[in-house]
Amino acid sequence: MTAIEPDQAIRILVVDDEPLGRRAVTRQLAAQFPHAAVHEARDGFEALEQVRTLQPQLLFLDIEMPELDGFDVLRQLPLPRPKVVFVTAFEQFALQAFEANACDYLVKPFTPERFAATCARVRTALDVDARLAALERSLAGNGGHLVRLALKLAGRVDVVAVDRVACFISRDHYTYIHADGREYISELSLVHLEERLDPARFCRVHRSAIVNLAHVVRVGEGAAAEVELDDGQRVPLSRRNRAALLARLHPEG
Repeated sequence: MTAIEPDQAIRILVVDDEPLGRRAVTRQLAAQFPHAAVHEARDGFEALEQVRTLQPQLLFLDIEMPELDGFDVLRQLPLPRPKVVFVTAFEQFALQAFEANACDYLVKPFTPERFAATCARVRTALDVDARLAALERSLAGNGGHLVRLALKLAGRVDVVAVDRVACFISRDHYTYIHADGREYISELSLVHLEERLDPARFCRVHRSAIVNLAHVVRVGEGAAAEVELDDGQRVPLSRRNRAALLARLHPEG
């Protein structure tokens, strides 16, 4: 992923239960992101479904909606979340919006200048994520076995030694990386990681999981077998991978 330019196509979801509210945002988006794929949702339930299927990078989210309001939607967004701009007619929600790590907060009716300032903030946030993804790929593809990963957590970037990683879990098109009691999220696929990791230290145990052999404390058996790791994680273990895992753990046995 490269840096996101103003005219680069991105996926944007506009959520508002009022057609006029959606139109006000989409009209401004046409000027700021002319090549974006802009979708609309009429309520919180539709928003959650479209986030799962479209995986937008950016969400313009109205706060006052029936049944599920904007904050309810935010709490249920799958990780990693899209960048969120809250839209509302009331200023009293501003503090709560920023505490929820929103990119920005728009009060209706907003001017084109105010909307442009919001889009500038969004581009900066998206560009940071894009540069991080590029750094991850650079660290993962520099020749030899992978030894470090650049991983984002709570607004910062940690460079993590792969020896400290207990497992890699694939879920919802992302890889969840567990290291030192923390869970990170990466765009690197398990296939890419498996090609770069040292096979003497890491083993694929399931189509959705790779484990660090040094962190394995127990290997289960049976149809629903799991691998237990020293951080308390339980990772699924497929029948076809079990024998290979045991052979790697006990090469002399």
